[in-house]
Amino acid sequence: MWYYLYPQTDNVKNFPFYLYSIGLQDWQPQISRPKGFSHDQFFFFTSGSGTLTMDGKVYQLKEKNAFFIPAHVPHEYAPAKKIWDVRWMIPGGYALADLYQTLGLPSKGGVFTLQDAAPLDVIQNRMRLELIHDKKNGNLYASSLVNEYLMEFARQVQLTPSAQSEQDIYSRHMERLEDYIEYHFMNEITLQDLCDVVYLTPQHLCRVFKKCKNMRPMEYLRNRRIEAAKELLRTTGFSISEIAYLCGFVESNYFCRIFKAQENITPGQYRVQNL
Repeated sequence: MWYYLYPQTDNVKNFPFYLYSIGLQDWQPQISRPKGFSHDQFFFFTSGSGTLTMDGKVYQLKEKNAFFIPAHVPHEYAPAKKIWDVRWMIPGGYALADLYQTLGLPSKGGVFTLQDAAPLDVIQNRMRLELIHDKKNGNLYASSLVNEYLMEFARQVQLTPSAQSEQDIYSRHMERLEDYIEYHFMNEITLQDLCDVVYLTPQHLCRVFKKCKNMRPMEYLRNRRIEAAKELLRTTGFSISEIAYLCGFVESNYFCRIFKAQENITPGQYRVQNL
């Protein structure tokens, strides 16, 4: 898999941050730029290995490394083996220098070790989706993610005083998922819908729920629906079928079966006990 995106910048070139380019290459070829590149470049990779020569210094790169190449710095990078899965983000904007200084990013560039590549991958995929969905104005939305990407890059390579732990990252994902479920549990929600909220794979999504809630995603959704149903049973005169529908259950018999399995009584019995 590979992609190169160079979005329109005319309507964002005066922004503090904007996106000049993003890309992914699962078989990165050798790139040589004796005079450097016109913009700063941020790279990270999830598999494979390679070699980076930057301003005359040679770095041996391995899995979970990331590197920053400032604009106009001579450089060359190449895979050490056949596979080198590289992702890059090239930012623009007048506020970059101040942010780099605040974060302690080396002015001459550098090679780093990532704690976790997944958060950067999530943000980059969000950028990509914005650009794909709106070729004319996508950079307006993607530009807001550049600062987020750079902050996450700094956290993952421990440039900032309080680098995020894996639990912190999972908690951020969980907050967004909880908000989504809270506002949509009455509608049909699939596992893929939840994956799309935080741009994670089903496997990674399940790890988030396991670590944060000690349960599976659809189990959490079902519990939220049951809690909503209990409130309606206590406070309204809606029928069991109406409550099932209002809480996102496909049909009342299924709702009654799930309710009894979880609460050890039927919805009707619960209503009588809580009048």
